[in-house]
Amino acid sequence: MRMLGAGARSILTNATYLFGSHVATTLLRGVYVVVLARRLGPESFGAYNYGLAWYLGFIALTYLGLDNYLIQRVSADKTKAGGILYQTLVIRGAAAVIVAGAMFVIALYVEDDWNLRSLIGIFSIALVGRAIWLWAVSAFTAFESTHFALRCDAIFRPTETIAALAILALQPDLHWLAAMHAVLWCLQGGLGLHTVTRRLSRLQNHMSGSGSMELLGRTLPSGLYTIVITVFMQAPIVIMKWVDDDQFRFGQFVLAYQVCVYFLVVPYLLSTVMLPVVSRAALRGDGDDIGYIGLLVRLTCVAGAAAAVAFGPAIPALTAVLFGVDYREAGELLSMAMWLAIPFSAVTFLLQLFFARGAYLPIGIYGALGAAIMLIGMPPAASIASQAGVVLVIGAGLGVWLIATLVATDRYVPTYERWRSVGALASAVAAALAYTLTAGFAEWLQIAATLGVLTAATIASRAIDEADLRLLARVVTGALGLKRS
Repeated sequence: MRMLGAGARSILTNATYLFGSHVATTLLRGVYVVVLARRLGPESFGAYNYGLAWYLGFIALTYLGLDNYLIQRVSADKTKAGGILYQTLVIRGAAAVIVAGAMFVIALYVEDDWNLRSLIGIFSIALVGRAIWLWAVSAFTAFESTHFALRCDAIFRPTETIAALAILALQPDLHWLAAMHAVLWCLQGGLGLHTVTRRLSRLQNHMSGSGSMELLGRTLPSGLYTIVITVFMQAPIVIMKWVDDDQFRFGQFVLAYQVCVYFLVVPYLLSTVMLPVVSRAALRGDGDDIGYIGLLVRLTCVAGAAAAVAFGPAIPALTAVLFGVDYREAGELLSMAMWLAIPFSAVTFLLQLFFARGAYLPIGIYGALGAAIMLIGMPPAASIASQAGVVLVIGAGLGVWLIATLVATDRYVPTYERWRSVGALASAVAAALAYTLTAGFAEWLQIAATLGVLTAATIASRAIDEADLRLLARVVTGALGLKRS
């Protein structure tokens, strides 16, 4: 099975580079966030991240589905890379400029606070540079050369951290922090463009207006997926700012959700580097991609629930140690929010089967349905159960997206064993309920009882069996290039 050999090694190698880049970014950013949270306090920390969420939300409108198109086309035929890179770059750059301008104009109308308006305006400049950088990362992924992303992040993330710490030490002004952020992302975008054109492929102008419109017509459904992902990651912060007048409590939510999003980026990166290999397996039709993704989805549900149960109790104390006692409430919320990683990761992995078969529109629609449930449910949930209610509504939206996508495999990936994945998800839900119902027990007893329920549900539903464990062993040995005895 090819996917268990060279394909698995490709995924592991490129995922390692992207994951290494993300780990380096997260660790350095973590130092920055810790100092920022302590130095600014919950209110100012929430305001800064509110502006950040604006531009990270709007940047999704610049994807237009071009990233998946670039990765699929270039990985299939690198002789046509120059024209594909040029066309996607021009469209992406134009979209970034338009979206950045629109973001600032909208902020002028919906925000009365001039400080927040100007903060969003500065972040709109960062949007352009970051959009170009993300295009470069897609090119690195298409050429399975993601080590370039690691190298660039190794330059800019330490620089950003050092500059931010210097600003915080001299004059903790939100606008100077935002300006530094914008300048560095513009420089990183320029370096990414230079690296692609000098190290991977020269750009070739084979672009026409009609051809570009035809391309957008094909890729926009895929772009809906990116918008949905971004809505789940950033919209809760913006909406909570509007529905919660308590800025101290808002700062608690921002910290908890921001840390959660950092973890959610990991499965997103892994799924991205999987796409070239999954696409080739889908073209071969040997079923490698279906077996591999199915195992990954089921393991995500079961192992994710086990991790949330085992490590959840330690999160509040760890949050208080890192960020200060003022953020103890954020730690309690974060221990609950970490459960969101299960449906998010599972649906992110599952979607690669649809991308590899060109089925962009249905998954975008199902994702939009889940996002709509989240957006509609957040205000009443916040009024009834405060921040815990908001987390539950976000989980409900992600769950709807995952279940609808599993149902859709019957049409688009008919050989996928969707009922086993449903069983794995049901096992995770059973564990979450058991964990909640045993909240009054001693901590060790709560963990033991919940893990017992999870194990029993997993066995009863056949979510994981011996064949899965053998396949997992083959994937690991294939990825590491080891010989099996």
